[in-house]
Amino acid sequence: MSTSPTSPDTDPARSLRLLGEFRALDRDRVGAGLTPLEYQRWLDLKRMLDARLQPTPDPTEPPRLRVEYRDEAKLVASLIRELPQGGLFVGTPFAPEIGTELVLCIHVRSTGESVELPGIVVSNNVGDGFSTAELGMGVRLRRLDAEQRAWAERVGAIAPVEDTSEG
Repeated sequence: MSTSPTSPDTDPARSLRLLGEFRALDRDRVGAGLTPLEYQRWLDLKRMLDARLQPTPDPTEPPRLRVEYRDEAKLVASLIRELPQGGLFVGTPFAPEIGTELVLCIHVRSTGESVELPGIVVSNNVGDGFSTAELGMGVRLRRLDAEQRAWAERVGAIAPVEDTSEG
């Protein structure tokens, strides 16, 4: 079976559109961030383009995923307390592979508060209390700076560090 000149694999116009879409998503991946659905599209396009083009090394910058909560109560409901260093469950039908490093760009609409938290995907479709009722990913927080740690402690995503100094 031969490939016709206008098939999706050989259509130059389609290839250019896909490349343009990939480049736009790639800019946002390390810039403003992607939604989990956009990140899945980026992965799909990367696989497709890598198959057509010379494979490139994996990007060194972790993807930035935009996660929005209506209010702080919704954020608190997404916390995963079983993770030793704290974490969040992010609902999405397209969870990255376990072990994927990423930056969660969290925004709470009711307060206008935003924070970026580095993490790593540690579970797919398992939330707080080991619930499997919702599709998504468990993200363990890691490498938090002082400001990120303070925010995560305030909302209860991680346990506060005890002050062991004598005073």
